[in-house]
Amino acid sequence: MAPAASISAGVSALSGWVPRSVAGVVVLVFAIGLSPWVFFLPSGPAPAIDRPFSVPRFCHSTARNAMPIETTAVMPHTHFEDFEVGQEMEYGRAIVTAEEIIRFGREFDPEPFHIGEEEAKETMFGGLIASGIHMAAMLRRMQADGFANVPSQGSPGWDELHFLAPTRPGDVLHVRTSILETRVSRSRPALGIVKMRHLVIDAKGEVKTSVLTTAFYDRRGVEA
Repeated sequence: MAPAASISAGVSALSGWVPRSVAGVVVLVFAIGLSPWVFFLPSGPAPAIDRPFSVPRFCHSTARNAMPIETTAVMPHTHFEDFEVGQEMEYGRAIVTAEEIIRFGREFDPEPFHIGEEEAKETMFGGLIASGIHMAAMLRRMQADGFANVPSQGSPGWDELHFLAPTRPGDVLHVRTSILETRVSRSRPALGIVKMRHLVIDAKGEVKTSVLTTAFYDRRGVEA
């Protein structure tokens, strides 16, 4: 459910538009991301909330050094033209801790094997393992830091995301990236499209996660 403070802010922001029917009210509720339970909230000032909404600590855009992830190498790439099929790069260092697994699991993927050591003992894994979504987040963070000199202009999506082996507290991870395909966008000639394969690997060489990604990058000297 949306926090009460967020509800008040959302309603204030849309106070200039008044729905003319019950259907209009429903559209308004979902348009600003509220729960239908908003209809049953008491009127008056929003109550104080004991857990203010905050951006998670692993967010690349607001807390670059908050997570136990190190930037071990920054690729020299600055534009689309710097990517060549066959290039292979290794970078990043993420130290996986029980605290991070539990924090992420409780907030985003509350399965027993992600949310507590005692709960995890009773599962087929016999202990804590990192959520697959957590693995994807760590991969993305290491990739963002490793390619910090060539900001991505976005991505149409990821393909073939596989969780190949459990990741446990104490594992130290890095990324191996291979360039599979490069081409110029037909609809946006100022952008190039790069397809990559990423492997998340531990210190013993075991591949934990693999995924194919596609991203847009600026072309050198080409105006948008």
